[in-house]
Amino acid sequence: MLLVDDGRPAARIVVSSTSPPVERHAAQELQRYLRRMSGAQLPLSEHPEPGEAAVFVGEAVPAGLAARDADLGRDGYFVRTAAGSLGLGGAQSHSSLYAVYDLLETQ
Repeated sequence: MLLVDDGRPAARIVVSSTSPPVERHAAQELQRYLRRMSGAQLPLSEHPEPGEAAVFVGEAVPAGLAARDADLGRDGYFVRTAAGSLGLGGAQSHSSLYAVYDLLETQ
């Protein structure tokens, strides 16, 4: 999945309006580090745009993209892609931050 194309955003970061502060922080960290790495600032929003790639963080991750909490364990997290979307979340709110850092460190 392409997040940045030729120094321009190719996706947006989606975080729910009801997300706890740690999930909002996770989305902001992703935005900040992607900007440092690429020069592109991906927009943060509460809703995806039709036809645009989206990175969903925490509570914003659609059910079909999320992993089951039972499969994750207490602090487990997931990094999953499907159909132009990326889901970063986990069993706990802070697990979304773990997912963001994992993505940044390994991809």
